[in-house]
Amino acid sequence: MTNETKVTNLPVSAIKVDPACQARAEMNTETVNDYAEVMKERGDESFPAIVVFHDGADYWLSDGFHRHQAAIKAKLDCLKSRIRPGGRRDAILNSVGTNTNHGLRRTNADKRRAVSILLHDEEWSTWGNREIARRCSVDEGLVRKLKEEQGAASVSADCPQIARKVERNGTTFEMKTSNIGKKDGAADPPPLPPARNEDPQQVSDETAQLQELVIAWSRASEEVRQRFVAIIGVSQAGPRLTEPEPFPEPSTTEPQENPLFEMWKALKSNTQRDSRKWVIDGCPSEYRDSHFTITERLEPFRAVALAATEPERDQFLELSGAMTV
Repeated sequence: MTNETKVTNLPVSAIKVDPACQARAEMNTETVNDYAEVMKERGDESFPAIVVFHDGADYWLSDGFHRHQAAIKAKLDCLKSRIRPGGRRDAILNSVGTNTNHGLRRTNADKRRAVSILLHDEEWSTWGNREIARRCSVDEGLVRKLKEEQGAASVSADCPQIARKVERNGTTFEMKTSNIGKKDGAADPPPLPPARNEDPQQVSDETAQLQELVIAWSRASEEVRQRFVAIIGVSQAGPRLTEPEPFPEPSTTEPQENPLFEMWKALKSNTQRDSRKWVIDGCPSEYRDSHFTITERLEPFRAVALAATEPERDQFLELSGAMTV
């Protein structure tokens, strides 16, 4: 169809914005502000056309919510738009697979929302995992995971926890009965009441300490676990079987200052992301990514990065990577 690739300047006020057509988990305010600053100077020429679906009456926004919001903030009258035939559902279906190769990079929450949109639809939820993954441009494993979570939530809603009174050793407490009869130990065992000659508060404290120990053990590395076992490796009849290795002394060396990292911390989040990617790519003199806008604040950073040594760049990537996890 010729209309499928039609690009025109569409009045911003004519574009219909429906949250259901937005596949992102949330809007990024800083991205909108950055785009708006560029649009105030150059209009929308630096950006690709947004995608809208026209059903004969309404223009449904499907791809370009940040650009559309920035155009409003920059007070543009029109916005470059790629018009495709279709209605609201076509706009929704197209939106779940957008922003994979351009624009603000999708977060894990964005990907989960895209898949969830299809899984909660009466028609699209009947598609196979591979087709849903293809439409959303995600790994099939994510589709399986969200289906399992959705199924578990449904079972939990259908089988609410039921509690009944139980008395043991003269103490009355509540026991959940919804898991009774499950195999492989799936049922949660009822809590044991404290013995008559024990202080309930003392039992509670000991239980809390045990829980803290279990959590610490689950988070510890294999090396720490081995040392812990060596430390407590004492038999009931004799002394410690092996002497544990001493823990290494904590380093007292202060990290060297990295001017590139200090300058990078003062940048906005989007500029931080783009500039860090630029350093990862080897500080190229030409960047083919159309969304990599060189702002005034980025030019000094690029100059310092180009003058930095390779170890300084590696240190910068290590420090900045710890902040972007």
